[in-house]
Amino acid sequence: MSPHFLFNVLNNLQSVILLKDILTVNKYFTAFAKTLRQTLDFTRRDWITLDEEESYLKNYIILNELQFGDQFQIKMNGLQEIENKNNIYLPSMFLQPFIENAILHGLMPKITEPKTLDLNFTTFQKDTIDYLKIEIIDNGVGRKLQNHSKTETSHATDILKERLKIWNLEDNSKISFEIIDQVHNGNPTGTIVSILIKFT
Repeated sequence: MSPHFLFNVLNNLQSVILLKDILTVNKYFTAFAKTLRQTLDFTRRDWITLDEEESYLKNYIILNELQFGDQFQIKMNGLQEIENKNNIYLPSMFLQPFIENAILHGLMPKITEPKTLDLNFTTFQKDTIDYLKIEIIDNGVGRKLQNHSKTETSHATDILKERLKIWNLEDNSKISFEIIDQVHNGNPTGTIVSILIKFT
């Protein structure tokens, strides 16, 4: 999690204390406390349940709403239809960097509205193997127009690839992901991060 994100959240919490009602203050402080506690917990663990990931992302989204207001809309889809979320495991702190990247480098530089980020979760079975598929879809400026450095992007990608190597040592090809550039009439229209995880 970016230190800049935490710093900005703390600054915004100061404004909430001064300007908002007690219910709103409690909402954001609760989300911040839970997010910070879960982050510290998850960084000590290799795997977390999908149920834990759902809880983490809900609070993370609340904090982004605090920071960015109605500049963009984030939706989580499909989780309510998955019944065995306590029996499905995924790597800890794996989705958050993709989501943060989509917000900061995909959506924030976009000038026109609407700005959307969809987190889609589905499960399916193929050849008696159960899979969890996660899609992180933004309609931002696309990777070619993102203004962050190639070094930063390459470093983050290299770290994820190294983590994948370690996870997949336990079960060959347990986890895979690909990044898909969306294009319409030659113009970038966003990015899709597609993640596939075997859980049986």
